[in-house]
Amino acid sequence: VHLLQNVVTAEWAPGLVVFALAPAFARELERSTAVRFVTHPLVALPVWRGTYFLWHVPPIYDKALEQSGWLLNLEHATYFLAGVLMWWPVVHGRYSDGVKAVYLFGAFVLGMTLARVAGGPLLDRYGCAAVLAATAAWRLVGGVLFILAPGGPAVGEVSAAPWGVGASVGSPVGLSAGAG
Repeated sequence: VHLLQNVVTAEWAPGLVVFALAPAFARELERSTAVRFVTHPLVALPVWRGTYFLWHVPPIYDKALEQSGWLLNLEHATYFLAGVLMWWPVVHGRYSDGVKAVYLFGAFVLGMTLARVAGGPLLDRYGCAAVLAATAAWRLVGGVLFILAPGGPAVGEVSAAPWGVGASVGSPVGLSAGAG
């Protein structure tokens, strides 16, 4: 359940909220230098992925799950805010479709890279079976999303991100476990 909460809070809900903003209102918000800065792709994407990475550092992740109070709420609030920043350039950014596609591909590659970096510590802390189960869930979520809602770059990112994160750790771990 926690995994699905994170995906909904960091990816789906912020994307829908940003999409729901009227273009005129979005332009009014972008008059602020601060809004233009934090929604710039070179700021928004690292903040979004960094938020994922930070909350998946094992001691922080464990504490948020144990506490189930203010820390878990803070986790979900930061996921949501970072997700709004990430989706802004795709929905309201003044970029070509090609630039938006490269941006979303960068989000996918960065997610896979961070997952690979975190994979070793996660394996050490939780063991092969737990990591395989979690990455299988990520791949399943991504696959189901892609099958049920094909089309458009936004759906591509939403479905590719969990699949890519799951595959980037799960496939090598599964192959190693099968060989050993």
